[in-house]
Amino acid sequence: MIVSGTESNVLSTSVQYELKTIQRSEAPAAYKNEKTLVLMNYMDIKNPEAGGAEVYCYEIGKRLAKEGYRIIWIARRFKNSKSTENIDGMTVVRLGNQLTIYLHAIIAYTRIRQKSYILDSINCIPFFTPLYSKNKKRIAIIHHIIPLEVLRRKIPMLSPIAYLIQDKIAPILYRNTIMLTNSNSTRVELGRVGYQNTIPVRLGVVLPHGERNKNKKNVVVAVGPIKPWKRLDHAIKAFSYLDDSWTLAIIGRFETEEHRKYLLELAKKLEISDRVNFMGFIDEDKKYALYNEAKIAITASEKEGWGIGLMESQAWGSPVVGYDVSGVRDSVSNGYTGILVPDGDVGALGLALRRLADDGTLLNKYADNAMNRAINYGWDKAYLDFKSVMQSL
Repeated sequence: MIVSGTESNVLSTSVQYELKTIQRSEAPAAYKNEKTLVLMNYMDIKNPEAGGAEVYCYEIGKRLAKEGYRIIWIARRFKNSKSTENIDGMTVVRLGNQLTIYLHAIIAYTRIRQKSYILDSINCIPFFTPLYSKNKKRIAIIHHIIPLEVLRRKIPMLSPIAYLIQDKIAPILYRNTIMLTNSNSTRVELGRVGYQNTIPVRLGVVLPHGERNKNKKNVVVAVGPIKPWKRLDHAIKAFSYLDDSWTLAIIGRFETEEHRKYLLELAKKLEISDRVNFMGFIDEDKKYALYNEAKIAITASEKEGWGIGLMESQAWGSPVVGYDVSGVRDSVSNGYTGILVPDGDVGALGLALRRLADDGTLLNKYADNAMNRAINYGWDKAYLDFKSVMQSL
């Protein structure tokens, strides 16, 4: 979305009022001291394109707000979005568009007292906070390094610049900033491009109440968004190894119409169109209900930061079949909560899926293991990880 008019050039009146309120000398202490956290993230939780990074910011931010912290979440605008909004005790300030959000964030930050904590949430392009904030209470987080080939598909003209910033400039710029990440795989990648001060913290999931559903249906679930790098064509091909009693439920929006047509045509070619259900975007309650009835989850991603959807499915007792790639190997314990096969081997993926589908004893064993392991990844524990880093500054 391109924001035009005054909103693209200056802070809107409502945003200016909110930021000035934070500065007022008579404002509560939480507005003007170390009990403030300025959270900079490309999107906020209500953005239709929100993903794992936004969920992390939301779950951590709302818990800090409950403890009395003033949370100011700076993110870009989207269609029909409000300039400012209170979400679970957090003040969300929406500025600019996909490109101008970074400049707007700098302007907005200069209006906020320097004693505040900063969480610089990086999705390829950082907010460059070390350049304009000497605040020692600064934390950054990277969920995953985006491969150059993915950047070329998403932003072909700008991919060289994005790659240069992500892999060359940012590691130098943030060398004195604590860098959080959610998986050992990503921590290794960060070290490879030059980050040194990295700390792993948990990414959480909403845990179900009660015991595992013992009467699940012959459903395989795959979590989007439906983008080429998720390789859902591999998942559909692997699913074709199962008999006609099984259905595949794919959650998420299509990134492009071209990709939608490609996957629909693939399912038709494999003669499984009637068993492949594209669910589109569904709310959290419907998603958890689907996890609760699905026996197995599948992923064919090129990589993940950690794979929040994979841990969610495991929390509901759905073991995962997928490729042994960065991030997935962190969220899925191979041979314990699922089966991981060599990257890109669709045949092996299909056989692993069939193995779990045909072996009820193994499926139940992995399902129990998955639920038990997921207990260590609730959001309250993820919050404690983050809070311990904050308190160490």
